[in-house]
Formats: sequence, structure tokens, C-alpha cells
Amino acid sequence: MSTRYPDIFRNSLMDSHEISVRGELWFNLNESGDNPAEKIGDLEVLSGSVTCDRQASVRRTATVQINPNALTNATLGPKLTPYGSGITLFRGVHYPSGGGDEKQIFTGRIDGIDESFQSVTLQCSDQAAMVVDSRFTGPKGAADYPSATLVRDLAKALILDVLPHADVTFDSVVAANNTPVSPGTSFGQERADALDSLATQIQAEWYADTTGKFKIVSLPPAITAATEPVWIVDSGDAGVMISRASTTDRAGIANGIFVTGEPIGGPRGAPGQYLITEADDPNLYWDGPYGQVPKFYTGQQVNTPALANALAKTLAGNEMAAVSSVNVECIVNPALALGDVVRVYDGRARLDKMMFIQSMTIPLGPHEKMTMLLHRSIIKTTTGLREAPLSVGPGVTWSPR
Repeated sequence: MSTRYPDIFRNSLMDSHEISVRGELWFNLNESGDNPAEKIGDLEVLSGSVTCDRQASVRRTATVQINPNALTNATLGPKLTPYGSGITLFRGVHYPSGGGDEKQIFTGRIDGIDESFQSVTLQCSDQAAMVVDSRFTGPKGAADYPSATLVRDLAKALILDVLPHADVTFDSVVAANNTPVSPGTSFGQERADALDSLATQIQAEWYADTTGKFKIVSLPPAITAATEPVWIVDSGDAGVMISRASTTDRAGIANGIFVTGEPIGGPRGAPGQYLITEADDPNLYWDGPYGQVPKFYTGQQVNTPALANALAKTLAGNEMAAVSSVNVECIVNPALALGDVVRVYDGRARLDKMMFIQSMTIPLGPHEKMTMLLHRSIIKTTTGLREAPLSVGPGVTWSPR
């Protein structure tokens, strides 16, 4: 067995291995107390995939083909409906020495069921779909959530308003953010838009993870110089890369971010900006060969120039990250999550970068490839924005060849 990593799971993925895939049918996934979540039974998964995308509020969707006998099963059949039922999915590895390990790759509701003589296909969405669907039916604002005096807590309250028993947590950066909610804050009809706006204004994002828990975490440009890659996608005989295509595309990419806080209860908002410099990026910088391409953002919670400037810098980091991307096909690693940093190496193309996962597809069948869209990892320094320094992670025995 290859011994690149300090753990047997990642090392096993690099060699020929036998996979395990299974599913579970659940009812009332988000409930507790008088109506606890109930596991109905196991599902025999035949094929399918889990599609993941950071740009979507519902980040993970699943298309799953199961044994059609489940429909006639006295226990499973009555609960194979889109009315309160959901599934969990797992993909793992059998170790040559015995035993194995599996990773949970999906938790979510059943949206639809397609049935034929040969197969039953489940269309599923992660737990964020419940929040997205729950639009505001009347005027809503911060005054409706008086205990949420901080922006992070108001975002959490909007989730718990829909799913009172949901597990909602912050990462350390968001937990330390004490931006207060602006008096008079109001929302439009879309709850998801309100959550997106609140999270963005504290330089964060929200999502439901693979276990159904909700996270409010700092954006990937908050990656630091100490961030280690969790996976190495490399070419060569010992590598896990199957194919690669690099893209540099200016479509929709700005090199100047202008932020203005919406004036609530006052005569003016708080302005801020960040113009990408030549030191940040020798090709993308403001008033250079790329020209002047502004992008504008407004928010009710951006109430000081310092907050506006900090947000503009983070959003500029997003622009820098997106202009250079790599599409890869590689050996499946079910432990990967959106936003994870990986190191991508292809010596023939002189490609060696730290990148984060923007989107990916995890297949459920054997002998299938994993696909990932990767954006370059950008770190914020006191003087500007830079590409993340190269590293391999603790305990990893690998070097570019």
C-alpha cells in the first residue's frame, strides 16, 4: 500500500481498493422531542451521484438508484415518499488488512421518486432546501428576532425559525465577529437571500453539511498561510489525477470592489473599497492590462468604513480566486468537502497550486471518477491579497516530481 499520508483511509484510496456504498431511509430528519427522527431502514444503492456546489444555497443534491424491491418492502415502501422522508448516504473503503471506514456524504430530504420496472430513482436535496423553501409570508425584520442582537445570531435565528431543532454552529472566526444588527433591518420575501446577505456582510457563508447540521463559517479567502491541504491531486504513476483542464476566464470577474452600507435611520451609509493591486495580481490589477472593472455591493449591516473596507477586500479575494480555475477528474475521495484546500500538481503543465473546492461530483458506483472544479486559494495579508503558499500537510511524505 502507498504510504503518502499518515492515515490508512487516504492511503487506501491511492491503490486498487474495494468500495462500500450504502443508504438509509429516515423520517422526520430534523425533529426531536415528541416527534424524534426515525430510521426506517437500509437502502440498497445501485448507482447515482452526489453533486456539490458552493454557489448554490442547496449545496448538495443527490440522484440515487436503489433496488426496486424497496417499493414493495412492507417497512420501506410506505415511507419512500417526498412527504417528510429523507436519506443519508455513505461511501467508504474496505481495507486489505480487514475492516474499513466510511464517510457520510449526504443527508437530505426526498424531493421526487421516479419508478420503472428496472429501477427506482430518488431525487434528493440537502437540509438547506427546507430553509430555502420557507419564504417569508409577510413583512419580516430584525425586530421579529429581538434576542439576535448580532448579525451572526440573526442568521442563526432565521434557520431555527424554520427548523427549531437544527444544529447551527459557527467557526472560530464567525464566533468572534461581534457586528451588531442595524436597527430597522428588514428582509424581502426570500429567506435564503436574507441569509446570504447577512452571512456575506460578516464575510461568511452558510450551508447544511453532509450530516444535516448547519454551519455559518468564514469565506474561503479567509484561508491563512498556515492552512494545509487535505488531499494532493497529482499526475504521474503514483498520482490520483486522471485528467485536468485549466481555465483562465475574465467573464464576470471584477478588479475593484465598492461597498456601501445602506443608510438605515441615518443620512448616509458607510463607504469602502478595495482595488486589486499589481502586487496582488500582476495581470488583474486595477487600471492595468485588465482595465477598470468595478463590482458593487450594498448591505444593511455595513455601518462603518472599516467594515466596508474589510468586506471589499474579502470580496476582491473571491474575484482573484475565481479567475483561475482547474477542472480535474481524479480518484474518489468521499471525505472531501466544499471549501477544502487541495494541492494540484501536474509537472508537464508546470501546474503546482493550492486550490479550494468550488464544486464536485461524488459517484456512488465503482470504477467511476470524481470531478472537481477548483479555484486558487487566496490569503489576506496586512498589505494585500496573495496566493496561498505551497505546503503538503502534516505527516505527508510527498514532493513534486
